[in-house]
Amino acid sequence: MFTANPVDGNRDVAVINASWGLGEAIVSGMVTPDTLSLEQIEREFLVRQIASKECAINTRKDGRAS
Repeated sequence: MFTANPVDGNRDVAVINASWGLGEAIVSGMVTPDTLSLEQIEREFLVRQIASKECAINTRKDGRAS
């Protein structure tokens, strides 16, 4: 979650990027995340883009990512 829009710096808009599993899949560019933009003052959604969930990075029992 970003408390300001990371693209244009607008501090009135919060942006949430989400996907299955660990956030590493989003950061590495393996997946296109769901994106929600929320206008913080009026608390209204500006954008709701739901992406396909084709893969996820999860932790193994030993704590390492897989």
